[in-house]
Amino acid sequence: MESSSASRDEPDAAIPKRVCNQIIKEHGKKILSVFLAGVRPDSISGTLQLDPDLEFISVIKGYEWIPKKQFVYEGVAVAIYYWPESSLMSRAREFDEDWPEWASYLRVKTVLYDPRDWLKNLEKAFEESDRTDLTDALREAAWKIVKWLFYLKRESQRQNSIEMMNDCRSIASASVNLVYILNRMYWVQSYWSDVFSCPVQPSDFRRLVETAAGFARPSDEEAVAAAEKLGREMLELVRSRGVVLETSKLE
Repeated sequence: MESSSASRDEPDAAIPKRVCNQIIKEHGKKILSVFLAGVRPDSISGTLQLDPDLEFISVIKGYEWIPKKQFVYEGVAVAIYYWPESSLMSRAREFDEDWPEWASYLRVKTVLYDPRDWLKNLEKAFEESDRTDLTDALREAAWKIVKWLFYLKRESQRQNSIEMMNDCRSIASASVNLVYILNRMYWVQSYWSDVFSCPVQPSDFRRLVETAAGFARPSDEEAVAAAEKLGREMLELVRSRGVVLETSKLE
């Protein structure tokens, strides 16, 4: 497919179909399914609300490896990823600390090609994931907050403002991720906004996140205070679920 540097105010809604047709033309019967990741038709109009970057997942029969493609077409950044069906199924079954991102990526989708209804297999894999115990995912996600809190303490002692703000934002992001896991929810529209609709979250969660992440234009001191409080409250939530992060014995 030839790339184009032409720009548009809004992406052409026909672009996904054109790209899909080209994928089928190049790889034929190897392709089991093609979908646009992270994009869902508008619930009212049924039309696609396209981003300026589009990621296509092409499911490959068997174990063949096909390199990804990335190019600009009609002013849109296009990435095509080829997943062997077994690899994609394995990822869909997992429930780990990265589950919210993968769930949003793979479950929020627009199907472009699925002649043999292969995606039913993916839905069954999602069901397996939904039955997985949360404990390991909670521990791994919480551990990221533990590490960033230590980094923040170190940079605060050094009074390194740039690194402090980076640590605060990282704590905010890790806390958002952890709330998604606690609720077994993922974002459909926005990582930073959808999380506030989750029923299980610390008190004053939104203010703490927006301050720690820098969205509220806080001072360094305000951001650090919010990040530290947010981190403590998130870890307490995890402990209340029986997840142990500390030990007094090395064994």
